[in-house]
Amino acid sequence: MTQESEAWHINKSIPVAVIFTMIVQTCAIVWGAAKLEARVENIEHWVQVNSETQLRLQGLDFWKDELNKRVQKLENRK
Repeated sequence: MTQESEAWHINKSIPVAVIFTMIVQTCAIVWGAAKLEARVENIEHWVQVNSETQLRLQGLDFWKDELNKRVQKLENRK
């Protein structure tokens, strides 16, 4: 026998169940990756839509801190 006749091939001793299981696992991995990609896209869209809200909240936090400082100064005058 030469090396060419010993090329890769499926041996008849491999059960059909093993081949079927490998195909199902591969399909499940591809499906899971597609689902994960869709979730990431949804999250990216949500972040983009809510970026303006984030900026507004940061502005409100700044003014809240300023008001707290002024209230504290007024209370210290008493």
